[in-house]
Amino acid sequence: CDWYNPVKGHAQYGLRDERRDRKSGRIWRILPKGMTLQDPPAIAGQSVDALLEILKRREYRYRYWAKRELRAHPSETVYRSLERWVEGLDEQNPRWSHHLAEAVWVARSVDRRHEDWLRTLFQDPDHHARAVAARMLRHWHDTMPDALGWLKAAVSDDHDLVRLEAAITASWMGGQEALELLLSMADRPMETHLRYAFVSALNAQTIQPLWQGKDAYAMVQPLLDSAKSAQAFLEPGMSARDAAFDRQQDRLTVRMACIPEQMRFTVETIEAKPNQPVKLIFTNPDATDHNWVLGQPGSLEAIGMAANAMAKDPALADSDFIPSEQQGLILAHSRMIGPGRETRIQVLRFQAPEQPGLYPYLCTFPGHWLIMKGVMVVGDDEAQRRVLLDGLSDQP
Repeated sequence: CDWYNPVKGHAQYGLRDERRDRKSGRIWRILPKGMTLQDPPAIAGQSVDALLEILKRREYRYRYWAKRELRAHPSETVYRSLERWVEGLDEQNPRWSHHLAEAVWVARSVDRRHEDWLRTLFQDPDHHARAVAARMLRHWHDTMPDALGWLKAAVSDDHDLVRLEAAITASWMGGQEALELLLSMADRPMETHLRYAFVSALNAQTIQPLWQGKDAYAMVQPLLDSAKSAQAFLEPGMSARDAAFDRQQDRLTVRMACIPEQMRFTVETIEAKPNQPVKLIFTNPDATDHNWVLGQPGSLEAIGMAANAMAKDPALADSDFIPSEQQGLILAHSRMIGPGRETRIQVLRFQAPEQPGLYPYLCTFPGHWLIMKGVMVVGDDEAQRRVLLDGLSDQP
């Protein structure tokens, strides 16, 4: 529309102000030649069944009006009619999941729940349907015993929109499990909107107290410092081979960081099964460069002293400090990462050792290994791993 008067309607005057010109002006509606304007459906005074049928329309505003009108009807009447309406939907219809999503919105608007509809949407091939399910989970999770399982599926979804909704839902759910699932999203690259949702969720009052000021979550604060810093701590893109590795059902994922100014790893004990696939997401928010090296049982001192000796050669100052003479003792290792290197994150993928035992890991930056160390406990089951750990605690 365009108004030929001094008052443009940009809130210069109140709606009841006498200076508003209510006569002059023109309203334009543009449409293709030969077409006619659409007549909107009747809304006011319509039956519940008639209003539900409007939810099948493609026009968002008509569906919005219908849902507003449905809220004026008795909630139980609407819900019973809604159940019958869903039962009558044709599952072969290409827009079936859209109609089911509309049913979920209506149920929410009349304060009713149908968790099975949500479970169905979570499994739909259309990412829009899965995104609806991830959003509604924030309202219905307290009556769904499997809520964390569906949240886990959503945070690892292939589509950014679903993961964005999952991040927000994690902040509504709160709790340690929700925090861990939220942090698992950092394993994959994030676009701007998803990163904003991720950072906002970490700062939510239900999530922030669970990580703030705790050594085990020292990697979280750098994610929040700035968009540039956050990007530096997000896992880089994966190759097809990496993706195949990550799809293994028994994969163990370990998120480990370096505790700033303490020369310690956030994880000092890793428990794994023999030959289990291990994905280590190693980050360094410290002001000093660090790496991660896994050695054979009893090799801690030999590897550490060999790395110390490398400091004598100025030409090795920018190396990864992996002693070549001890390669036979080293099972896996990262590059040196940190403020003086190309990156602050590296992702390692490897198989855990085949034989049960205690496998030390350490930072081989000269001098660090005496403090910055841990152990991977490999055992067939938890009982065997407990025995191995008890033996470690008995050592002087």
